[in-house]
Amino acid sequence: ARDGHSATLVGPTDPQKASARIFLFGGHYDNGTGQGFSYLNDTHVLDIDENAWYQPRCRGTAPDPRYGHSAALVGTRVVYFGGRGAGCHFRDLHALDAGSLTWYQ
Repeated sequence: ARDGHSATLVGPTDPQKASARIFLFGGHYDNGTGQGFSYLNDTHVLDIDENAWYQPRCRGTAPDPRYGHSAALVGTRVVYFGGRGAGCHFRDLHALDAGSLTWYQ
């Protein structure tokens, strides 16, 4: 099971489509090898009206795999800060535009 991810509620970004979404990013899981965790940097979206998950094709470069990061919605962008990865602590800032599905750093 995934743990340490973020889930951010994003209201409608297109006036023609009044569906809110939840953006899930990153996290980690026990890889079952007894060697510890695998770290994730994937994005999944829950369309609340459709009650359906999908994995969007994002443009740009996603942050390195991480868990325990912070996430906040600023305008139409989900902003991610910090977290932990494989043997490191991140202090970087990334943003995913929820309308264009483009990563920025």
